[in-house]
This record gives sequence, C-alpha cells and structure tokens, in this order.
Amino acid sequence: MFMQTQIFKERPNNPPINAAFQVNLKRGRISYLVGPAGSGKTTLLRMLLGSQRPDRGLIAVDGKIWFHREGTRLIEILDRSVTGMFDDDLLPRHQTVQAILARALPQWPPPVRARRVAALLERIGMERLAKRTVLHLSLEQRWRLAMARALAPKPRLLLLDEPFALIAPENVEALEAELQAMAREEGTSVLISDAGDRPQDRHGATVLPMHEGRIERVITG
Repeated sequence: MFMQTQIFKERPNNPPINAAFQVNLKRGRISYLVGPAGSGKTTLLRMLLGSQRPDRGLIAVDGKIWFHREGTRLIEILDRSVTGMFDDDLLPRHQTVQAILARALPQWPPPVRARRVAALLERIGMERLAKRTVLHLSLEQRWRLAMARALAPKPRLLLLDEPFALIAPENVEALEAELQAMAREEGTSVLISDAGDRPQDRHGATVLPMHEGRIERVITG
C-alpha cells in the first residue's frame, strides 16, 4: 500500500499538522508512527481513517485519491477499506464476545458472517468464551477481542492508536507478536501510533517519527 500524503490541519493549543510524506505500508506488516504526546499522531490517524478532515491537502493510496481539498474544491472518498481503534472505542461491557464480532459485520450475509466469527474466535483462542460478556474478560482477552473486531471486515489498512497503552510492559512483546501474526494471516497493513519510548529499530519495520505536527522522515525497514 503506497501512501502519498500532504495535508495541513490547524489544532487548538498545539502546532498544526503539516504532514508531507510518502511511505509503503507493507501488506501483512506492522509500521509505526512514533512521537511524544501532542505531536499529532492521533489526529493524523483519524484523518487517514476519514473521521476527521484536513483543512487542505491530499491523501492518495496506490494512485487513488482518498482526500483532496484546495480552496473550495473537495474530493473525499470514505469507503477506504480502513478500520481503526482509538482509546474512545470501548467494547460494550455487557455484550458477548460473539455478539461484538458479529456486529462488526452488519452487511455480511448471515452464513458468511457466522463462518467469519467462528474463524476469528479460533484465531484469538476464545471459542469457549464466545458467550462470555466483556465484563468477565481479562485485560489481555479484551485486547485480543478488540483486535479481532477491527480486523473482522478484512480491511486493507488497520490504524491503531497506542494499542498497548494499558497493557503491562512484560506482556507487550507477546501481544505485538500476536498482532503481527494476525496481520500476516489477514494480509492487512497495520499502522500503530506509539509514544516512542521503545527503540525505533522495531526489528526492521517502517517507522515514521512525528514531531510538532510534522513527519520528520521515513525510516524504511
């Protein structure tokens, strides 16, 4: 997935987003958007998702325009085959694991949806917990369910805003490996925002350092 972005957006009490970059988000691989709090990572991810608009600029993927605004001229495509997970995307506490996955696929025919849900439950090792509510899941189980819900519709691109923020540090590496395995199995490109307190080597992954609203460079793995 080759992404070209040149976008500008004002932010109250923070430097504006002024992000110009080109990057190949590899299929089935995790890439990282790293930077301190307030650098603009969440806003940039929301603009890529389509839930926020840039004030002006261009977002294009594989030569197809997702967003282009210059003056009064606006082109915007919201059907981007992108899903995202942000810190305000809470799992419904009193719904079952199975129901949450099924509700992520509202337009799928029931038999196809049922097969997809069964496959996801097996993938995250929660077949026996299908009827359990979120309220009775551990933190790591909730994390796996949230990942499965985001991947359920088979997006080309998955955007994750600091997905390990609530995970105990000793468990992050194992869960990150699980996410990498799911991305590879699904053929989904994944872009994770991260506070940047871990080494930027990331085992040869593509890294986009962000500071005060700008992508400083693209480190290609």
